[in-house]
Amino acid sequence: MIKRRQLLASGLGIAAYVALGRPAFAEITLRGDIRQGALIRGRTTPDASVWIDAKKLSLTPEGDFVFGFAYDRKSPAFLKIELADGTRQERTLAPEVREYNIQRINGLPSSLVDPPASVLKRIERENSLIGIARSRDTKENWFSDSFDWPVKG
Repeated sequence: MIKRRQLLASGLGIAAYVALGRPAFAEITLRGDIRQGALIRGRTTPDASVWIDAKKLSLTPEGDFVFGFAYDRKSPAFLKIELADGTRQERTLAPEVREYNIQRINGLPSSLVDPPASVLKRIERENSLIGIARSRDTKENWFSDSFDWPVKG
């Protein structure tokens, strides 16, 4: 149980930080499940810098940021926030292992499984375009609101 003296001392320490105009810690809010294949949306102060696994993330003018976990990631991720005054906060995020409903179709003829060369060229071209689109980084905050499922099922 916290003693009253410890509580008062903690309160005075926080009050001193506020009086000096410095936050006691880098405030972070995260939305989303910490699990494989998940999209995590976060917010901190707009003057902060944010890294996930040493990769710097972009922030919107409001301080929003986003990152995701690979569908098969098992190792923890390291989130670091640094405010303009040098205040830092770090969190270790261990993704929960996800159970996927995997369905397989066996015994199909190879003509239905292996695409012809012309289709492979198209697939490569489309994958290249997808890579270019995914590498685009903007200050837009399109990710900060909830997503709507187009259909259920």
